[in-house]
Amino acid sequence: MQAVQPDKKQKISPTFLVFLLGALIAIGPLSIDMYLPAFEQIATGLGVTIDQVQLTIASYFLGMAGGQLFYGPLTDRFGRKNPLLIGMIIFAVASLGCTIATNIEMLLVFRVMQAVGGGAGMVVTRAIARDLFDKKQVADFFSNMTLVIVLAPIFAPIMGTYINDLFGWRAIFAFLFIFSLFCIASLILFLPETNEEPHDSIGIFKILKNYYALIKDLSFIQYLGPDSAVRSGLFAYITTASFVFITQFGLTPENFSLVFGINGVGIMIASQINRLLLKRYEAEQIFAKVVIAVAVFGTGIFIAGYLLHSLYLFMLALFLFVSCLPFSGANSMACALEHQGKQAGTASSLYGFAQWCVAALSSTVVSLVHDGTMLPMTVVLMVSGLSAPLLYYSIQMIRKKAS
Repeated sequence: MQAVQPDKKQKISPTFLVFLLGALIAIGPLSIDMYLPAFEQIATGLGVTIDQVQLTIASYFLGMAGGQLFYGPLTDRFGRKNPLLIGMIIFAVASLGCTIATNIEMLLVFRVMQAVGGGAGMVVTRAIARDLFDKKQVADFFSNMTLVIVLAPIFAPIMGTYINDLFGWRAIFAFLFIFSLFCIASLILFLPETNEEPHDSIGIFKILKNYYALIKDLSFIQYLGPDSAVRSGLFAYITTASFVFITQFGLTPENFSLVFGINGVGIMIASQINRLLLKRYEAEQIFAKVVIAVAVFGTGIFIAGYLLHSLYLFMLALFLFVSCLPFSGANSMACALEHQGKQAGTASSLYGFAQWCVAALSSTVVSLVHDGTMLPMTVVLMVSGLSAPLLYYSIQMIRKKAS
């Protein structure tokens, strides 16, 4: 993957970009998963119930969804680097606040702040990739980022457990504070501005107008809609996986962790296969096939899990469904941002906002309709899979008729 020069003075190394922007993207999953093993200690330390501590996850999702909306327009107007720095500073301050929180209300507030700050890393990195690379290179870049997104949630709870056992739960947020300082220093020292043609002005009505234009842009929605459907299946899986495997299939917690890790390995392998496929095929060609695959595998999850109650068939169908995520996410993102030009930041914001809203909605729905069986999880995954090709090909037909 060859880097594009944002100016004549400095050439950006793709390897360096993967490292630095990967660290920024990792902030999201690290902030969500590192402190999960410490819930009991947090509840004891703050004198609250674990249910109250769990609200800090919902508050983080809320802050992340909202934070996604305003970074994009800011980066389109003022450039990528400064808004990214501001977001990282907010995240650092909030992480420090979490370490000194004396009650659950303080922790909730600082968690929202963490999410708002951390959202910059997810939005602006997508826009930077769009500034520097062409469509196929962007898809390749996001395939590399998928490794980060997968590995971080796998290792974050392990790191969190180790830190919590040695130093207590507050040290987890202290680690996030130190990590954010590293990111801030790296941004200041090494990352140049990549948006060479920022907008001349910014205003609430202009921002709303741009978002409205994106919602009407079928070339954008054709990829955002199906990928969001696939993501809804992912979060339904994450929300209910422990219940399904441990309670319904009788796996031990250790074996469940193994299954969870195997699915993570599947995503890693798939991300590298996607990179190889991009050397021969266009991103939209790959995406058009993967939406059909997730429909098949999503239906397979329902049949194997709920109807047949077969552990191994269920694991196979789930493994294949989850392994479709790199093909969906990387290629849809590249295609959706391809024609956005100066408003790549705004488009990235709307893309991220939609996905975090889907995450919250999917997790909420599968929890609310929980009935002690596998039905809610398997139905949501099947509907998610079937929705992807339905949305993709329906919008494609509308676009052809309009042209």
